[in-house]
Amino acid sequence: MTARPESARVRLWEPDPAVPAGALPVFGELHTSARRRAAASLFFPLPFVIGGIALFFAGKGVAAPLFLVVFFGVALVAAIAILTTLRRAVPFLGARFEPVDCAPDGVILAGREVGVRLPDGRWLRTRMPAPLRVQLAGERRLWLLRVGERAMVTLPGSGVLGAARITDGPLPGARVLPVASREPTSPRLDPVLTAYRRYVARLCWYPAAVYGVVAVLAGWASADLPDEPALQPARGGAVFVAAFVGVLALVLMVRVFRLRAPLAADTWTELAVVLDRMVSINGRGLVRLQGRAVLPDGGTVGFRMRNVPVAFGLATATTGQLWIAGVPRPGKSATAGIPGHAVMGTVRLT
Repeated sequence: MTARPESARVRLWEPDPAVPAGALPVFGELHTSARRRAAASLFFPLPFVIGGIALFFAGKGVAAPLFLVVFFGVALVAAIAILTTLRRAVPFLGARFEPVDCAPDGVILAGREVGVRLPDGRWLRTRMPAPLRVQLAGERRLWLLRVGERAMVTLPGSGVLGAARITDGPLPGARVLPVASREPTSPRLDPVLTAYRRYVARLCWYPAAVYGVVAVLAGWASADLPDEPALQPARGGAVFVAAFVGVLALVLMVRVFRLRAPLAADTWTELAVVLDRMVSINGRGLVRLQGRAVLPDGGTVGFRMRNVPVAFGLATATTGQLWIAGVPRPGKSATAGIPGHAVMGTVRLT
């Protein structure tokens, strides 16, 4: 585990190229536990999906069966997709990360697909979301795992592994990705952070839409149930689900608009931090940090971070460095990130 300086001040956690990926701290453990959780999560929604289909063919109406199939079917499809993705990464756990420094004309772009010329003259092809493309435009290096013609790639500080393949030729019809400035800038003007916030906002639309559909179906199911005393608990449960899921959809929509608005902070504040406990990983593969932070005036406060990416958590834990957008205020929450990198979280100062 290494902390490589990106500038005079900003530091990151990056993989050790001498150690297989599966033996890296947290990485192999995270992958194994994530596969176990994804496999276990298949069994909970499956009976409800089957039950919904059975109710439909038994002539028990349309609303209640449709609600069961949609509500639990989404969870089932998500679990299958996650498990499939994780299984594809298993062969790479025995490979070692390779650092790749990109030449100024060695990064090309065709839509969302990126091509990188490797040191051996071959080309790496992968799809990258907008914030990673913006980061790569300025910081022209990445980490590569390869097994034959297949590969996985991650950018410094992001911790996101993307599938890739290695080919003999470049992307057809691609253009050279211009080199962007890596000069430090404010959170409000940071192009990578701005692109990352907009990307997360777009991702939030999907669960918001699903929650909205589920809320409508739950309300329809409650109205469609026969007016019988034995079904009153089911009717009440459907109303509760409709209200609860509807509130979740509204919360996500508010988050979308907040993320699309630029940050008001014009400065980054660096805090020195020490953890009180080990980094812990939750069921979604995100980490939780807790410890003490030293303010610029020398005072100390407690801090808590929940649901942050693993690479962000490891960078904070191993470098003792935490960047806050704006002026830290004890008792308040603030946006935290790594200047110039596609990662973000929320920190609570206590």
